[in-house]
Amino acid sequence: MTSDINIVFWDADDFSPSMRATIQKTGRLAFTPHASERLGLDSTKYIRIGRNLSDLSDNNLYFTIVDDMKGSFKLNKTGDYYYANISVLLDKLKISYKEKSQGMQITAVEPGEMKIYKLEVNGMDDDDEQTS
Repeated sequence: MTSDINIVFWDADDFSPSMRATIQKTGRLAFTPHASERLGLDSTKYIRIGRNLSDLSDNNLYFTIVDDMKGSFKLNKTGDYYYANISVLLDKLKISYKEKSQGMQITAVEPGEMKIYKLEVNGMDDDDEQTS
């Protein structure tokens, strides 16, 4: 007795891990090596960080990668990790970071020609732990 079987195998490359970053207790926004590669980060790049003014309840941060330093945070590299020191911005926005590091999901949000990415704090439905 023979049975027909039709097996489809998935390609592991189709399931790439999500992009992540961490706001460290030092005030650095650090990108994982995977996120750095997918975003095309290098030490000649800068990031601009902003907020969504169309939705005042949106406490996420947004960023874009740029080549010029005007109004931007410099990307630096330590080991395999790219980071930007954003402690002054975090202090201005009253975002708590000195007590514990916060892991963040990075998702692409492309409203126009400029590539914009959203930093979402994982596991937080409201801003009681995000801001002070």
